[in-house]
Amino acid sequence: MKWIDILNIIAEGKKPPHKIKYNLMLPNYQVLIYDEEEQEYRYENDMNEFVDIPNHHLNDEVEILKI
Repeated sequence: MKWIDILNIIAEGKKPPHKIKYNLMLPNYQVLIYDEEEQEYRYENDMNEFVDIPNHHLNDEVEILKI
């Protein structure tokens, strides 16, 4: 699944995957958790920080860990 697909799911008012894995900078990856109240993803290792994905990364692939 791509970032743009997840954003479309959120925009349509549907529930996006709860937990995903994203390669921000290869070979490192981050696990992200969806905050339903804020309708944003946060870093699993720092739940105070929201994920900000630049437009040029919208076609990047993410791996669903938990729906």
